Parts: sequence; structure tokens; C-alpha cells
Amino acid sequence: MIIIAIVRFILEVTALLALGYWGFEAGTEVWHKVLFGFTAPILMAALWGTFISPKAPKRLHEVPRLILEIVLFTLAATAMYVSGLELLSVIFMLTAIVISILIRGLKMTEL
Repeated sequence: MIIIAIVRFILEVTALLALGYWGFEAGTEVWHKVLFGFTAPILMAALWGTFISPKAPKRLHEVPRLILEIVLFTLAATAMYVSGLELLSVIFMLTAIVISILIRGLKMTEL
């Protein structure tokens, strides 16, 4: 069970890094790069911390939480893909799907 929690945490951090990397790559001018590079991961962290995390002040019920989780992980995988990290994006998304299935299948609602 602890392995699932560790992998889930690694997925969350990887998603933040992917969005930041994409942001710095996506901008055409320096201020665009800085804006996107910092705003994308901060926005994801705010959404995750507010609605998904175990101690979230406004934690969503299971189905909406799963939908938001899928959306955020898909955005991170897409960011990896468009940044030229195609294989990593596929591995990331497959891992996220497997971990999400395991968390729900094992009724690990505290994650």
C-alpha cells in the first residue's frame, strides 16, 4: 500500500514539473515563458490542494474528484507530449491510470 502512495506522490510531482517545463518551452518571449512556466504548475497545485488532496478544505466526492484528477493528469501528459517527451507522456498516463484504478479498487480513499 505504501508503494501506491509513493508512486502517486511521484506522479503528482512529475505533473507539476511537466507543466512547468511546458510553460517555459511554450512561450515565445521571456515574459511568456516565465508566466506560463510558473502559472501552470501553481494552478494545478492549487486545484489539487483545494479539491483532491486528502486534507483538502473542499475535497470533492469520489466521482468529481476522479474526473478532476484525470483532467489534471491528462493535461500534464499532454504538456509532456507537446514538449517532445512522447514516450514519457505515455508512460506517465498509463501509470496514472493504473494507480487510480488501484487506489479505487483497494478502497484507499485517504489518497
